[in-house]
Amino acid sequence: MEDIKFLISGIEYKIAKLLQIQRDVIAELDVVRSENRQLREELLKKNENIQNLQEEINNIKFARAKESGNETREMKKKIDLLIQDLDKCISFLEN
Repeated sequence: MEDIKFLISGIEYKIAKLLQIQRDVIAELDVVRSENRQLREELLKKNENIQNLQEEINNIKFARAKESGNETREMKKKIDLLIQDLDKCISFLEN
C-alpha cells in the first residue's frame, strides 16, 4: 500500500511539474506572439516608408529628366544661333 501511495505521490509531483512547464511555455508563447505582432507592425511601417521614399526618388528623377530636357532645348537654341552667326560670317566672306 505504501508503494502505491509513493507511486501516486510521484505521479502527482510529475503532473504538477508538467503543468508548471505548460504555464511557462504558454507565458513564453504570449511574449513571442506579442513581439511578433510588434515586429510585423514595424515591418509594415518600414515598407510604407520605403514605398514613400521610392515615390520621392521617382519624382526627383522625373524632375531632373524634365530639367535635362529644358537644358537640351536651350543648348539646341544656342547652337542654332551660333550656326546662324557662322552662316552670316561665311556669307560676308564670300561677298
